[in-house]
Amino acid sequence: MTLTASQAEWLRVRSYLQEHRHALAVDSAGDYPAERRMAGTPLLAAPEWEPAGPVPLHEIELEFTHPRGTPPRTPAPLLSAPAEVEWTPPRTPGPLLPERPDGTRYRCYSDAMRDLAAPAVFENRPTYRLIEADLTKARLAFTRGRYFDGVDTGEAAAHEYAATRLGATDEHRPAGPRARIADPCDLSRRPANLAITTLTLRFDAATGRASFLLHWRDPAKVGHAGGMYQVIPVGVFQPSGEASWHEREDFSLWRCMLREFDEELRGQPEEYGAGPVDYETWPFARHMAAALDRGQIRVWCLPHAR
Repeated sequence: MTLTASQAEWLRVRSYLQEHRHALAVDSAGDYPAERRMAGTPLLAAPEWEPAGPVPLHEIELEFTHPRGTPPRTPAPLLSAPAEVEWTPPRTPGPLLPERPDGTRYRCYSDAMRDLAAPAVFENRPTYRLIEADLTKARLAFTRGRYFDGVDTGEAAAHEYAATRLGATDEHRPAGPRARIADPCDLSRRPANLAITTLTLRFDAATGRASFLLHWRDPAKVGHAGGMYQVIPVGVFQPSGEASWHEREDFSLWRCMLREFDEELRGQPEEYGAGPVDYETWPFARHMAAALDRGQIRVWCLPHAR
C-alpha cells in the first residue's frame, strides 16, 4: 500500500500517541481546572461522580432510555441521540484526517483507524452510552450508543493533543475536538462509553495478604488505551450482540463483569452475537452468584474517570 504524505504523517502522530499515551494524558489534564481532579490525581471527574466512599454494586440504580425515533429494543442506528441529550457528533477538522491517494479525506477518525491502524478487533458494536451519572445517589442513566462514537471523539481529541505536542498542527486550523467538547465531564457534549475496570483482589487467608493481576493492552489488539497497563478484567459496558434480547438481558453491571471474567481469567472465547446468555442456568454465573450470596465475593463501585 502506497501512503500519501498526510497518511504517513497521521501514522507518525498515531504512533507517538500510542507510545506516550500515559504521559500525554497526564499532561493534558493540566489544561482543566484543579477542582476537576480526583483526589489529587490527574483523573478528571465531576463532583457527583465522587461518592464519599465505595458504593455496593447492588445499590446502583440503572436506567435506560430509548433514543428518539426508535422503537423499544431494536438495534440503534449509528450515532443516534437520546431524547434527554441534544448532541451532534463533533466533526474532526479536515487537517486532522489524512487524504487518501484519490484526494478525498477520511470522513471520521474511526475510518482512518480502520484503514491505516486497525487493531485485531475493531468493530462498531452497540454499547450502553452513559448520559447521566450521580454516584452520590447511586444512579447511572444510559441510552444506546456505538463503540466508534468514543473513537471519533476521544481518540480524535487524543490525536489532536499528540499532534500539538509534536508541532504537527496548523495554528490557524478550525477548533478541534478538545475545544468543541470543552468540559469532558459534561456528558451532553460528548458520547461516553462506560468501561467496567474490575480491580479483583484475591485474599489469601493463610498469609493475610491480597494480590491482583494486571495486563498490558497491546496496541495491535485493542482500540482503546493501547500501550497501558490495566487491571483484570476490563471491558466496555455493552450488550453481547445486536439482537433485542441482548440489550435487555445484558443491561447489568454484574453480568457484564461475569462475561469479562469468563473471557479474561477463564480463557473462554468471546462469542459475540451468539444466542442470548442464560445467566440463570450458566454454571459459571450460578457459581459466582452463589459465592456473592455467601459473602465469599464482595463487590463495590469506586469512582474512576479519565
